[in-house]
Amino acid sequence: ELSDSEILFYQESFKNGFRVDGRENTQLRPIKIKHGSIPAAWGSATILYGDDDQEITVSIKAKTQIGENGSPVFAFHISQKSDAKDEDKGLIKYYVESIQTGSSLFTKIRAAEKTKNLLNSFLDKYMGEVIDRSELYLDQSTSWLLNVDVHLPGELSLNQLQPISIAVLAAFQNLRFPQVIVT
Repeated sequence: ELSDSEILFYQESFKNGFRVDGRENTQLRPIKIKHGSIPAAWGSATILYGDDDQEITVSIKAKTQIGENGSPVFAFHISQKSDAKDEDKGLIKYYVESIQTGSSLFTKIRAAEKTKNLLNSFLDKYMGEVIDRSELYLDQSTSWLLNVDVHLPGELSLNQLQPISIAVLAAFQNLRFPQVIVT
């Protein structure tokens, strides 16, 4: 049975503009961002957030991909707008890993694996426009394939979606492509 204080707490928590942690709607948790936290990556960022400085690190590495037999890697002209977003879906790939999931092949924690897959799906679907994809094309048959690794040293949960998104955006702000000449 609930005490009077617990009942009051639940009633108050359903009111608009009330947060159970005591913050107001306009108050955000402090976030610290460090760009370039992984020197070997083409772009990276580490964020610390929350009262206990939870950490998320994102690194972006790239490799070139060439269409088979010199065929175009994309199915429509760069300057055209297309509703078919699947045409260039493979240019950015997201990989979320935490201490709970480890390697996808050896994990035994199904809930964490399901959460990881949901976060990967969200990032693939909604963070695909984080960069102008025309910058990823070197020519008609060659493009960059970006591998975006999201590392969480602690537990994995869907509540981390907002800080993960912030860390991904910060890593893309730090992204630098090398000078390349395609012959």
